[in-house]
Amino acid sequence: MSTTSAVATSKTLRGQRYCEVLPVFMENGKLEEYVYNTQGLNDCPDAQWKALNADNLAKNLGAVKVVLNGPRYWMMDQIIANGDSAGGDVKTFGDMQMQLRAKVEIPMGQTSAGGSYYTDNVVDRNTEYIFKAGQPLYQLVNPQGDVYTMQTYSQIVDPTLTLEDLPNLGSRLKLPTGWQYRVTTPAQDLHLVAHGKAYLIQDDLTNSYQKEIQ
Repeated sequence: MSTTSAVATSKTLRGQRYCEVLPVFMENGKLEEYVYNTQGLNDCPDAQWKALNADNLAKNLGAVKVVLNGPRYWMMDQIIANGDSAGGDVKTFGDMQMQLRAKVEIPMGQTSAGGSYYTDNVVDRNTEYIFKAGQPLYQLVNPQGDVYTMQTYSQIVDPTLTLEDLPNLGSRLKLPTGWQYRVTTPAQDLHLVAHGKAYLIQDDLTNSYQKEIQ
């Protein structure tokens, strides 16, 4: 598997639908979550997605468990993926193809990543997310001033959530003390780069954000 190749999306991703299957395996005494998603292969057709059964998938894969993560919608405009993030194995789950994009080491005491809201999860991947100038950014800021930019919004908790709801999302979130939800419009492109590790959080509606590393 190549570790130097790069794959870039050729059209804007913003607003595109995708889904993920996340099998969890015990490896070397640690729980590892594998991230397979539909990006570039299909747009996660609703009937095929609803036909998936997590327990059956876990049994067939020999996994500790399987998490079905979606539907979700991208918020960046372009992804440049390198190494394993660009060329992971393709598997078929039910009638949908998905490609391996990342791995997540699950913290002790949890059985899947993302189990706690507003808490960092470390994801192994090599990616550059590009958010174009003039397009709104939806961000969380913690009391230490760390900025997390929304990379996907989710219809897992609220199946009716749309792009149009995001400007006023802050009034719905149960933010921890000292946290802030804000909307900004950058004058220059924002590049969120992960060289091997990305730091992600989820809000209480399971929207996903990546930490800006200075």
